[in-house]
This record gives sequence, structure tokens and C-alpha cells, in this order.
Amino acid sequence: MNKKKVLLAVCGSISFYKAFEILSALKKSNFDVYVALSDGVQEFVSYKAFEALCDHPVLCKANENWQAGINH
Repeated sequence: MNKKKVLLAVCGSISFYKAFEILSALKKSNFDVYVALSDGVQEFVSYKAFEALCDHPVLCKANENWQAGINH
């Protein structure tokens, strides 16, 4: 059975920490989770923290790569 895909978009408020819980819960429920971060959230946390939990590269300005298809 194919996993359902979910995009978790995280903005720059202090509640970003809940996104880690949501990401973990979605993965435990067998969802294929992609993460996109706003510029504001990166003032609180590095995108690498999300990449550690995610199976895909995180989409954000800090790791934008047009040749690899990681872009807005």
C-alpha cells in the first residue's frame, strides 16, 4: 500500500516546536511527510533539525537548490 503524502508547512512563531510532534505523529501513522519552512522559523531553529526527523530534504531558503529540484 502506498503511503499518503503530506506537506507540513511551518511558519516563524514560537509554536514551531509543535511541528516536531506533528511530524513524528504523521510518520508513526505511516504518512510520507515533506517539510517546508518559512524564513521566520529559521530564526528559532535550523532546518537540519527537521531533516533529522524527515526522510526528505527540507524546503527552505537556506538549502534551496534549483538544479536538484529543491526550490519554491
